[in-house]
Amino acid sequence: MKKILFIAILLFGLTMFGCQNGNTDEKFERVPMVPEELADSPVPYLEGGYQLVWADEFNYTGLPDSTKWGYDLGVGNWGWGNNELQTYTNRPENVYVDNGVMTITALKERYDNSDYTSARVVSRQKGDWLYGRVEVRAKLPEGKGTWPAIWMMPTDSVYGIWPKSGEIDIMEAVGYKPNRVLGTVHTENNYGGNGVGREISLENTATEFHVYSLEWTPDALKIYADDILVSTYNNPKFAKDNQRYWPFDQRFYLIMNIAMGGNLGKEVDPNFESANMQIDYVRVYQKDYTGEDKKAPSVVELTEWHTTQNSINISWSQASDNVGISHYEIVLNGRQIGATNKTSYQIKNLESDTTYKVRIISVDLAGNYSITSNIQIKTTGENIIPGRVEAENAYDIVEGGIASLTEGYGVTLRQNSGINGYLILELTVKEDAEYEISLYATVLRAGNQLSVYQVDDEGNGEKANTFALTPTWGLYETIEIPFTYMLSKGKCFFKLEIASSNTGDAITIDYLEVRKNG
Repeated sequence: MKKILFIAILLFGLTMFGCQNGNTDEKFERVPMVPEELADSPVPYLEGGYQLVWADEFNYTGLPDSTKWGYDLGVGNWGWGNNELQTYTNRPENVYVDNGVMTITALKERYDNSDYTSARVVSRQKGDWLYGRVEVRAKLPEGKGTWPAIWMMPTDSVYGIWPKSGEIDIMEAVGYKPNRVLGTVHTENNYGGNGVGREISLENTATEFHVYSLEWTPDALKIYADDILVSTYNNPKFAKDNQRYWPFDQRFYLIMNIAMGGNLGKEVDPNFESANMQIDYVRVYQKDYTGEDKKAPSVVELTEWHTTQNSINISWSQASDNVGISHYEIVLNGRQIGATNKTSYQIKNLESDTTYKVRIISVDLAGNYSITSNIQIKTTGENIIPGRVEAENAYDIVEGGIASLTEGYGVTLRQNSGINGYLILELTVKEDAEYEISLYATVLRAGNQLSVYQVDDEGNGEKANTFALTPTWGLYETIEIPFTYMLSKGKCFFKLEIASSNTGDAITIDYLEVRKNG
């Protein structure tokens, strides 16, 4: 089933190696690159050697970018530990990106046994950092009972559950005290009402955008509102049990939310209907805090890959470094073709049935780098029909991904918060004829539909048919598409789209069988 040629080879007796401080191997001449995700950033560098490593400018429309943001959902334990009154959702009604901002909306509505809904957006496992400068430009909600926050929690909780592994509150505010913001640090030694921080006055927090930021070094945490220093927390550097006072030598992730009521938000105005927190941008900067780093980062290892006729999709392990990783650069057949701050990349516009040599460069914050040996990966041949077509060879996948199966790979399509998942297949038709299509797939729940489109290479086209899917409850079965299609010799594109009224529904497709009718 899996039609991927993956051979790691050594060229000219080279093994994996590291190069430092811009020195290049004689076999490869590296040119520094900017990660594609940050190429359009208006402020790529700050004074003091800071460079942008992660950002969301919210220059798109829809739900928050799923490669950068996830969600905490539901009511948590004991109202998220604070007797909060809301249910967190990932619905567009509670969080949406439009007109250059992400808006988190708290609503008065009966939902999931709560009287209020809101959203809690998190960067966990998608944006996790040790040291740096975090900037969030935001306009806060108003109304008694609202409790907006921009804060950070430990990714790995190395020192134990809260508060032992720490918490950093970059900004908190409460509706009953307008135009006041707090910056607080929590540790095992000082937490909850005894957290270390300060509250300051700040004008027009609900009508104007302000920049809430954290400057985090190995020596101190400094929290700012615009250019105003709200609070400072220093690393005491005790010889014994220092983590009780300074657990901030581990990765943390960012959280943004509006809570309702609770221990800090207190009583909600009975006339409350809704409130918004708008986020203009999130930017994270890091630097070489030693100022003299000469050590190259680790060489990455490929963890997953798949190919189509015209693309190679690769994922790799995160590199480790004594100071911090800046980004990764992709080399194709000896030429740098792109850079990313993620641990995955899609190489596009390739020839089918062709072997390519791929290398991955890991670059740290001081510019030191390591590079893998060449890895040979072969694109698939044409999907010729009539015949069997592997779903993993999809031309494009949206709201879904490659799924590991017992005997290879398939594609799982999902319906997420009103967004339908789909895949597009490029087919080569051998002769003009009428064709039938069946799927070898599994459907987990009732209520799913599959829509079939004939589209162009841009994915544009009319919906041909829609039909209901019968649940197979985790078993892979042949699902006949109850329609026939007249196809002409040459290239054609089919789009298969899942539709459901239930968020989280999914279908996993192993392969398609396309048969000539009659």
